Amino acid sequence: MPAGPPEHSGPPGYAPETPAEPTMAEQAPTRSKNFLQRFWYHLQDCFLGFPEEFREPTLGYLLYAHNKIQVANGDAARMVLYHYDFEDGCTDLKPHGRDRLAKISTMLPKNFFPIVIERTTCAPDLDEGRRQAVLAALAHGPFPVPPERVVIGPSIAVGLSGREAIIVYGNLLRQTATGPNTGSLISGGVGTFGGTVGGAGGGQGVSAGSGIASPGIGP
Repeated sequence: MPAGPPEHSGPPGYAPETPAEPTMAEQAPTRSKNFLQRFWYHLQDCFLGFPEEFREPTLGYLLYAHNKIQVANGDAARMVLYHYDFEDGCTDLKPHGRDRLAKISTMLPKNFFPIVIERTTCAPDLDEGRRQAVLAALAHGPFPVPPERVVIGPSIAVGLSGREAIIVYGNLLRQTATGPNTGSLISGGVGTFGGTVGGAGGGQGVSAGSGIASPGIGP
């Protein structure tokens, strides 16, 4: 039985089109057309385009493509080993670093992003030693990793500054205080809210400024 035509390999949301006859873009202007028709053809050819060349994608296709890029950027940022993943001044990984490397090893067959060892500008020999240590650890895994996939460089993701971290943490405290079934009240700045959490039979008052629970007064 003869094999059918090859499947369409284009992006999702587009159907293959095989026009039966040449489109306006493929038809060269002939001398039988007047000046206005030839002028309009050249406008379409250079600037406006031809109506049959515009194919509207399916609903959600562009949003899916945008979110797919964001997910890919997040995966690339997750394949970084930072300074705090290694022992100070040493090539050995901390327990947290070994756990991170184990997570990275599960992502290796799913993408083509490199493993980045965060660079220390003052100790290039230490960076190379850490790179060799990571390659040696990955050599015991089931997925082969070429040496050029482990590189030394800066962190991909840009972390929060100290001022931004204080604002984010303050918002987290406010959301926790004003969440459902808390009854807490905000009184002033960050970490100075207080209140009582309890049911009808009483409960315990929690002071976020000190982190110490004190007995509350029930009805």
